[in-house]
Amino acid sequence: MMKDKKKSVLSTKIQRQIEILQKYYDIDLENRIITLELNYDHVSELFEDSLVSTKIPKFNSQILKRVSEIMDSFPLEFDIDLKLKINDYGEYQPEMILNSFKDALEMFHYSMHREKSGRLLTAVILTLVSVAILFFRQFALATSLITEEYLLSEMLDITAWVFLWQAVTVLFLTPNELREISFKILTRLHAISLLKNDQLLMCVSQDEIQSHWVQITKAERLSKRFLIIVGAFSLATGVMNIINSTQLFILVGSYDAVSIISFIFVALIEGVVSIGGGIGAISLFRDKGPLQKFVAISAYLYLIADILIVGSLTFAYLFGWFNGRDVVSLLVSNSIFIIVSILYFISYCVLRHVRKINQETYAQRKSHSTKSIK
Repeated sequence: MMKDKKKSVLSTKIQRQIEILQKYYDIDLENRIITLELNYDHVSELFEDSLVSTKIPKFNSQILKRVSEIMDSFPLEFDIDLKLKINDYGEYQPEMILNSFKDALEMFHYSMHREKSGRLLTAVILTLVSVAILFFRQFALATSLITEEYLLSEMLDITAWVFLWQAVTVLFLTPNELREISFKILTRLHAISLLKNDQLLMCVSQDEIQSHWVQITKAERLSKRFLIIVGAFSLATGVMNIINSTQLFILVGSYDAVSIISFIFVALIEGVVSIGGGIGAISLFRDKGPLQKFVAISAYLYLIADILIVGSLTFAYLFGWFNGRDVVSLLVSNSIFIIVSILYFISYCVLRHVRKINQETYAQRKSHSTKSIK
């Protein structure tokens, strides 16, 4: 949606920029709009050379990049009125050309969000690898597989920090070209027009360009990001439970039935649920693969596990098997698992609710659009 720009007083620096730009562009100072006119001899110059078709030509993405680069020289306080002046339209109609432009811009929009999600996912995976290496190092030190003096110990420590630094680089320091292009055009494009011999053939506003887009709402983006972060904690918790339980099992050296059953319950069952939940969250975040089903399963298993933990401790306290100090101690020892499981269940429910609302909204908009066409 187009945002109203506050008519604040322009700084001396911006006023000087406008004085220079007025030599080359038509500028509406009152509405703060700069007209950018691009001239083409033939309509085919607007399309991808290898994808020109008499039916649906694909708009040339290089033109969008060029527009974005030109926008860099314009003050942020001004919107852009893009005019494409074409001498020969050939067999293509203006409406079809503008539809091709809107499709290209919409695909840029989706690609931007996909790349942004991919960066977050990559950062999460790199962080998990870093944590896994540190866990393995601590496990190896605790079980005397290696010592602090071993070169391998130092190599593992350095490798873990390298992976963590790469996660920071991917997430915060690597520029996102698609985001820069899409963000600049979407937020500053006032309208796009098609002309022939200075005659206006067709014009669409920014609101019309985005009218049929599947909007990725802020609520869905935040809930997905929260779920992937909680899923990463879930995955790390599962690995940590397996490592700690295995380490304790080896160090204690007790192989009676109770110890074996406890090891299987904590290390395998709880660990597998947590790891499955983490992998499912990653799959759901990518919107790919059957492993997304693990999210719903893990969410409810987490809820059941929390009820069992709290219920069993309450039951044991009421029947005098545990005193208050024992109950508090056990709750503290399981606090990470309980917190992660509650956050996981909440984030799953929120995401499911948000997606349901978005699907209903899109279905209503699509139905309304179909009726309008008829």
